[in-house]
Amino acid sequence: MITAFAPTPHDLRDGKCLEITPLLIELFRNDLLREGVKESTLKGWLYYLNKAKDKRLCSAEDVRKLWLGGSQRMWKESLSRFFSWYAKKYDAEELIAKLRKGLPEKVKRGVDTYVPTDAEVLKLRDSLPNEYADVYNVLISTGLRLTEVLYLLNNKDKVRVVDLGEFVRIHLDLMRKSKNALVCYLPKSVFESLKPLKAHKDTVSDVFCDSGLCEKYLRKWFNQKVRQVVKDRDLAEFLEGRISGLSVGAVHYTDLIALADKEYPKVFEVVKQFLKVS
Repeated sequence: MITAFAPTPHDLRDGKCLEITPLLIELFRNDLLREGVKESTLKGWLYYLNKAKDKRLCSAEDVRKLWLGGSQRMWKESLSRFFSWYAKKYDAEELIAKLRKGLPEKVKRGVDTYVPTDAEVLKLRDSLPNEYADVYNVLISTGLRLTEVLYLLNNKDKVRVVDLGEFVRIHLDLMRKSKNALVCYLPKSVFESLKPLKAHKDTVSDVFCDSGLCEKYLRKWFNQKVRQVVKDRDLAEFLEGRISGLSVGAVHYTDLIALADKEYPKVFEVVKQFLKVS
């Protein structure tokens, strides 16, 4: 039986401490379920939050004491998501910024080489709030960077779109200062469902990282899938959004578009099972 109370504005006035009460944990669980996070994903986070039950966190050192001797990755993942939820729900950014300093340091995996597993991508899909589904779906379906994805979402009606039947080719002409514009492909159904997202790039990135996998790794994952299907190097790099490095002229660029129109459906066949359906 839960007897604790959620914090009131009076409790939060000094913003000095966060007590992880049973009711707070229950509110966290219910809110994330409403956001579309799966119960199976929440289970791991709740396990660690319950280990911190009734702990009063007033400093970074208090946070460090929680995870010493345990799984740093899981403690970081669980507390990061809980802290993000708490800061937003109770307008406690200053307190949470202080407590975040006590989280485990980011594990260095080799930024240029690490590629997430399919299981990690699926876990991210299931833990990410539904409001970021469009960002996620574009990231796993294209070679775009987060800045380019947000540009697409917020300028959907301004970009040049070529109808290819079940798919569309999108020309992000304004994104790069190059004669050969950045091109990406999406299923028509995914493109038509895209909605604007007025959020700063850093905010979106934090949500992905707090949900278990930073968004930059989805680009590497997509590129790996492209290489599994497409053997021609220039064509693979074109589908990955790497046109600046092509030492070719406009004729070859046009040829690559024609080839990419035919090859992208094969690439999407590999990644479509990872789409997040709201």
